Amino acid sequence: MENEIEKLSNQQRMKILDNFLVNSEDLDALTDRLNRFNIFNVLKISEMEIRHSNALGWLLDPRESHQLGDKFLRRFLSAALMYSEEMEVELRASSVELMDFHNIEVRREYRNIDVVLIDYTNSIVTIIENKIHSKESKGQLEKYNKIVNDEFPEFLKLKVYLTVDGEDPSDGAKNLGYFSFSHQEVLRILEPLAISNKSNIPVEQFIFINH
Repeated sequence: MENEIEKLSNQQRMKILDNFLVNSEDLDALTDRLNRFNIFNVLKISEMEIRHSNALGWLLDPRESHQLGDKFLRRFLSAALMYSEEMEVELRASSVELMDFHNIEVRREYRNIDVVLIDYTNSIVTIIENKIHSKESKGQLEKYNKIVNDEFPEFLKLKVYLTVDGEDPSDGAKNLGYFSFSHQEVLRILEPLAISNKSNIPVEQFIFINH
């Protein structure tokens, strides 16, 4: 495709661009989405990691007021595991779908880890390091790895490196078992889940989830 475009004249290329900008339904949908009112943008916290991590922790907690139970948690973990197929993880996405996650503790900013999920029933602890246009600091993920290994030695560990575009963690972090996941994938999980459960979600919480 790139070779074909290179053969076109500048006028032909501009014609393709014109057609794309004028007739693209996908572009219209994207523009509408970007222009939509969003409380995170109004409060100028759209790139503040701690605020997004708070919202994520709220969604992942089955006992919170969103009334989704463990549905989002289950989908998040299974999708993250599917996303990590290149890594050796001792848990399959299909197994997650059969687990009970109601006996889980969600910790925020626990010893500087953005989100920690402690599943006492299935003996799984999940670290989520949430990055928005920033990089891991030197030794950061190694430190978090030691914390959970020391405190939960017998638990299976899942280590999620969550970024806007699914960027990879450092090679050292990969060797410790961290795998990448993206905010786009989180959105892909959350949107249909919110719509299908709209009748169960309180109005204010539904509005917040949409934001």
